[in-house]
Amino acid sequence: MSCILNLLKNTGFRIIGLSFLFSISSCVISFTGGGIKGSVEIPPVENESNAYGIEGIITSAIIDAFNEDGRLKPSDRGDYILKIVANDYKREPSSFETTGEVKEYRYTLSAHVLLEKSSDTTKVLDRRLQSVITLTGDRDETEGIREVSKKLASEIIRLVLEQW
Repeated sequence: MSCILNLLKNTGFRIIGLSFLFSISSCVISFTGGGIKGSVEIPPVENESNAYGIEGIITSAIIDAFNEDGRLKPSDRGDYILKIVANDYKREPSSFETTGEVKEYRYTLSAHVLLEKSSDTTKVLDRRLQSVITLTGDRDETEGIREVSKKLASEIIRLVLEQW
């Protein structure tokens, strides 16, 4: 028993000592993500896909995601400009019931994402993204477009704000 008490006592002093060293050191650890701060202009998404009208749904999902996240505020004239081109959209059966009816659909949305500084159009991010989700066959296609757009928006947020 005394062996355990001595171990705990020594461990306690080690923890206190390490805490003291960390508190006086000049090392700072940040978990806030990349260095992009300020506001972002989000013009309407350009639609080069075969799906008429999806650009409005995608634009809304992206603006909502930035507003919800709160780290980079959407603005009419931001510090950055986020340009997005929807290149492709697909809704394909993913699985079937034994009766032959569609059980699930796979929604795929591909987009080109470009983030530039407003001041000098320096490219901060230039990527092609593809978001894929699977939803039950009883869901409306518009709902599927909304959901895959939300996933694309969350991937954009992750890339823009959480890059190291």
